[in-house]
Amino acid sequence: MFSVYAIISILSKRIYIGQARDLEKRLVMHNAGYVKSTKNELPWELISSQELNSREEARYIEFTLKKSLGKRNKWISENEATPSEGFQPIGGSTPEGERIRTRPS
Repeated sequence: MFSVYAIISILSKRIYIGQARDLEKRLVMHNAGYVKSTKNELPWELISSQELNSREEARYIEFTLKKSLGKRNKWISENEATPSEGFQPIGGSTPEGERIRTRPS
C-alpha cells in the first residue's frame, strides 16, 4: 500500500503534500529534519492521508494536488486525519528499533 499525505508546519502553517510507501516512517523523517524541503519548518503534523494500491496512483494524486489549490483543499477536507485513526502529531524521535542513517559529516 502507498499513501498520499498532507502535513502542516506548526511553525509556518505551510502545507506539504507527499506520497510514501511507509507513512509513519516518512513522517518521522520529516520531523527529524532528513527531508530537504521540510527540514527548516519543524515540527510537522499530519492533517490528511489516503491509502492507494500502487505508487502510480499515489504519484498521480500527489501531482494533481500540487498542481491545483482547489483540488488540494477539497482533498484535505475529504481525507482529514483524526486521532481516532491513530494519527497523532509526530515528534522528532524514531520508532523503537528503527535506525535512521545520518548525513555524512
